[in-house]
Amino acid sequence: MARFTQSLQPNDPTIYTSDQKLELGTTGVTPDGRKYRYGKQNASTAALVGKLYQAVAQTTGWQSLSVAAAAIGSKTVTTTSTMTATLNLLAGGYLVVNTNVGIGWTYKIAGNTACSGAVCTITLEDPIQVALDTTSTVDLVANPFSAIEIWDSSNHDATVVGVAASPIPASDYGWYQIKGPCGVLVDSGGIAVGLDVSASDDVDGAVGPLEEEATSVYVGRAMTAASSTEYGMVDLNIA
Repeated sequence: MARFTQSLQPNDPTIYTSDQKLELGTTGVTPDGRKYRYGKQNASTAALVGKLYQAVAQTTGWQSLSVAAAAIGSKTVTTTSTMTATLNLLAGGYLVVNTNVGIGWTYKIAGNTACSGAVCTITLEDPIQVALDTTSTVDLVANPFSAIEIWDSSNHDATVVGVAASPIPASDYGWYQIKGPCGVLVDSGGIAVGLDVSASDDVDGAVGPLEEEATSVYVGRAMTAASSTEYGMVDLNIA
């Protein structure tokens, strides 16, 4: 299922489906230049229009894993560290070599074996470019659009992916806006026209004034002033 920039008609971002139509993470653009990313809502809760959403939270147990040696051209990497993952949970995600031999290389994951407190074999879409040895360690990251959750204002445990463009049911697929004019829930700090806004530190799924703190996550610039619990217009600029 190839990923490419999808031309969207004005109403297309509001359409959601129970079956997957595009590769997760596909970019969509409407005629007026608004941009969206295609993703799957998590299995527990539906998305709400105008609220801010984040990627699936990081799994620390998938970080700094030791691996067996893997030759140039191989499309499999087997951990020697134990981990837990259901079959193909990591499909569409990424493996990055974070220390020692092969450091810096990132590979897209095609699938993985099921494992529970055990070693795991990761199948890659592309072959290994620099051979790994037993000193190499890797991080595994799930596809950020595979189980999208509401923005967690207290934990900051994942990246922002966009604002829900429709009421996407749990486990369904739909669009999350990342750029251009969009109504977004505002927290108790309110937003002022013309000023930058960030993902809220106080209210899940909301935005607020950009604060000079290390935890501030920039999401765009206010096009209107808005108070707590209102939905203000923000010119989104989410990477």
